[in-house]
Amino acid sequence: SGPPQEQFNQAQGRISQALRRVEKRGMHRVLVTDENMLGTPYRLLRHGSLYPDASERLTRFFQAFSRRVTRVVISVRPQDQFWRSVLCLCLIRGHGLPSETDVRHISGAVRGWRDVITDVVGAFPGAQVQVLSHASFAPSPRHKAEQMIGNEALPEAHSGEWKNQMPDIGKLRSLLAEQGKDAPSLLERVKDQWQPFNETQQAVMCDAYQKDLSWLRAGADGLATWIEKPDQ
Repeated sequence: SGPPQEQFNQAQGRISQALRRVEKRGMHRVLVTDENMLGTPYRLLRHGSLYPDASERLTRFFQAFSRRVTRVVISVRPQDQFWRSVLCLCLIRGHGLPSETDVRHISGAVRGWRDVITDVVGAFPGAQVQVLSHASFAPSPRHKAEQMIGNEALPEAHSGEWKNQMPDIGKLRSLLAEQGKDAPSLLERVKDQWQPFNETQQAVMCDAYQKDLSWLRAGADGLATWIEKPDQ
């Protein structure tokens, strides 16, 4: 508790102490990951936009680590897949089904991955920024971690599992039933995966992603490196 600046100063002090401890143990690299660094699912849903305050949040991380950040890695995927995952996660955690207005607002949002990546670059001056294909790296956390630390091989014992995968429609119904909720009629009409967006909305979002992807494959204006496969 306390004023925000005081809380930040305390956090920065704890981080500095932790880094000194690992340095004394001979470690030369620290990998920090957190699913909510860019923003929480609820915040995204509230704004209906792709990480609207990423710049401010990441700048605080950069400052908290005393600007000792050399590489930043972000994974991206098509917007319709990303938002479907966000909405599903919120649904499982007690949030209601999105309204038609919510879905329409999200599918028509102008902010894309290029905007997020540009914010990341601005928040970490001097750091190398890598952008990974979620489809290629999510199934193998070990390959993803190896890429993040510089292609150093990790022991097989640390291969890990793919966590927090979006459940299929059967699992989603079961999770809702465990919470004492009847599966909404919208879910009953779906055969495999829950899809909150209609075909037109999906097409708009896929087109936005393709533009982001073209920009990444063309070099991202020298701001970031696009990595599509684990062996690149």
